[in-house]
Amino acid sequence: MNWLEYEELCQEIRLNCYDHLNEIYNAASANQSANKPFISVNLSPFSTLNRNRNKRNINCMASSTECCRERLLVSFSQIEWDTWIIQPPSFEAYYCKGKCEDIATLSLGNTPYYSVLQNLRMNSQLMEKLPVRTCCAPRRLSSLQIIYVNQNGTYMDATIPNMSVTSCGCS
Repeated sequence: MNWLEYEELCQEIRLNCYDHLNEIYNAASANQSANKPFISVNLSPFSTLNRNRNKRNINCMASSTECCRERLLVSFSQIEWDTWIIQPPSFEAYYCKGKCEDIATLSLGNTPYYSVLQNLRMNSQLMEKLPVRTCCAPRRLSSLQIIYVNQNGTYMDATIPNMSVTSCGCS
């Protein structure tokens, strides 16, 4: 059911936890942080289409040759991290691929380094002696929220920075 369509209704999610005797577990009595129950909820925006409509497509298409972002699904079991990372079981890491042949595609903006590279590229004699190549690389990365088990066996949540490529550019 789409709850936003029926916003006049009072809606809730009720969750009951049962112990090993199949009796309702009283979370209020679990004072030790290691014994408190938790729930993992994944949320997504209501409409990602409207939010991203004006952005250019940064993901690689089948015929892409220029610098773009390619999907890369990483499963924690594949890299043997599933013994300590509980949630999520996998995530989209992405990677950057493609050519950076045009100096105009450099993502360094209006920096002195960018100006030096432009001048080098315009002087073909200098470029033969010192070939400067640009490459497709991550410009921005986002973090990943995880639930893991620490060395004491306690479930913890953490944020791992720079785990997923959000945009690529030539540098």
